[in-house]
Parts: sequence; C-alpha cells; structure tokens
Amino acid sequence: MVKLVALLTIAVAASAAPADLEGQWTGKLESGDAVALRLNQMGQHVSGTALYKGTVWSQRFHADLDADQLSFQIHDPTGQVLTFRLKRSDAGLEGEITAGDHASKVSFPLKLRSATVANPSGHVIASFLLWKGAAPEYTDEARQAKLQGTVVVMIMVDEHGQASNPRVIRGLGMGLDERAVEAVGKWQFFPGKALDGTRVSSDCIVEVAFSL
Repeated sequence: MVKLVALLTIAVAASAAPADLEGQWTGKLESGDAVALRLNQMGQHVSGTALYKGTVWSQRFHADLDADQLSFQIHDPTGQVLTFRLKRSDAGLEGEITAGDHASKVSFPLKLRSATVANPSGHVIASFLLWKGAAPEYTDEARQAKLQGTVVVMIMVDEHGQASNPRVIRGLGMGLDERAVEAVGKWQFFPGKALDGTRVSSDCIVEVAFSL
C-alpha cells in the first residue's frame, strides 16, 4: 500500500443553497456533437459562454437559477435563438436545447474535482477524482446557529475507489462532523495511480465545506 496523502476539497452547501455550477462543463447533444459551457456563478446568478464545435455562440449570457434549474437564451452565428433548459442532478447537467420547433437533448456529465500529489521519490502519483456522492445535509442545530465552515476528514481510498476509515482531523461540531463522515464514507472515487498506471491505495484528506 502506497502511503500518500492527497488533498481533495469538496464544497457542500446546505440543501437550500443554490446548485454549484461554477466552472467548465463539456457535454454532447443527442446528435453526438460536442457542446461546452463556461459558467460563472454568484449565488443564484449565473453568467457565461456557450461553445459548439469550438465556435463561441454568444460572448455572454446571464440567467438566474430556479432551485436546481437553469434556463437561458443565446443566438447562434446565423441569428437563430437557442434556448437552453438544464437541470442539475447528481449525474451533472441534463436537459435540452431548443431552436425554433426543434429540441435536442443535451447532457453534461458531473464535473470532476481532483487533487494530485507525488511522493518524495517521484515514483508514484496519486490523483483522486470524486466520481459520485450525495452531499451531506445540515443538522437543524447547525442551521439554526447559522454555523458555516469546513470539516476536514482523512479517508483511505483503495484500488477500487472505495473510501474507508473516515476520521475527522478538524471539525465544526453541532452534528456536522458526523454528517461529513457519514457522507464521505459512502462516496465513490477514482483511485490513485502509479506512474506506470497501476492503481494504488492511498490516504486522502477531504475538506467538506458547509455554507448557508
């Protein structure tokens, strides 16, 4: 077992907080054509650009989140109005793009958040990617106290991407430590790999940030 420690930061908002859409999303239409979104988010407000086959459809668009749903319109190079209707889920962003009377399904897989570290000998690199996992929920006590902050949890990620032996390194209290440990212990990761591509088991420090 390779003893490496990687740092993986996961932002977890309260259930009432807006969905996290910040960053680059790459997906495909049902036709197989690639489409990408670059999203900037401030609370419920989202702005960004959409790209299709490498061509910028719109220099800028602005929209407001409705719970976990995002809708906006842009114009393609011919001036045609394209309407995006997307919904955030555990799998990523899914929905459709409508042009006139024609609607095409589109999906953007979940963004991967990663951390990479090399051991002193340089022989092994562990790269941890969060594959899937439900966000822990706030406790009533912590919500009423408006408690925010980060719970730091150490876990072992094995060759199959399974997390085990979660333990709190730095906690917040009011039940959030337990919620973070319970959730992280169920998350699925892509395992670390050696330089030769061999999967390795390694320690990983996960920062679970709670915010209201």
